[in-house]
Amino acid sequence: SRAIAEALKDSEGAKAYARTQQKLLAKAVSESRSASEEMTYVWHQVEVHAFLGEGEAILPWVESLETRLPKEYDPPYRKAWLLAKLERNTEAHAALQVALPLVQGARRGRLLSLEADLYKAEKNAKKERETREAIVAHYESLPEGLRSQKKIDSAKKALSELGKI
Repeated sequence: SRAIAEALKDSEGAKAYARTQQKLLAKAVSESRSASEEMTYVWHQVEVHAFLGEGEAILPWVESLETRLPKEYDPPYRKAWLLAKLERNTEAHAALQVALPLVQGARRGRLLSLEADLYKAEKNAKKERETREAIVAHYESLPEGLRSQKKIDSAKKALSELGKI
């Protein structure tokens, strides 16, 4: 698999696996009967395209999903992740602003984490700190059954690593 090839530092093998994965995903998407079904492949599509340095190529499809599924958080979230990989942070922030009102529960923490990472990349320590504080508060506010001590600890660690400003 691609992960094994990467672990063995076989970049050509990893690329070959990624190309195969890309073809399988394109086939699965083409055989999908609805936008909702296509959405099941959005993460895999953006990840493999980003890995191959072809993020721009998949962006129009992700945006079409966002248009066709306006009540779903996943397409704009994956778009934000992809835009961050493409170092298009302003657009990534905008995509997150579309996704955030649509997501609930523990997943919201992931979106906030991406936002904090964007602020970190922009060297905006104040906004990064505010966002990491919001992540901790969010995870701590989740009801029993959704709350994860591991996620709370990880969020607190990321916050503590910021030091003082």
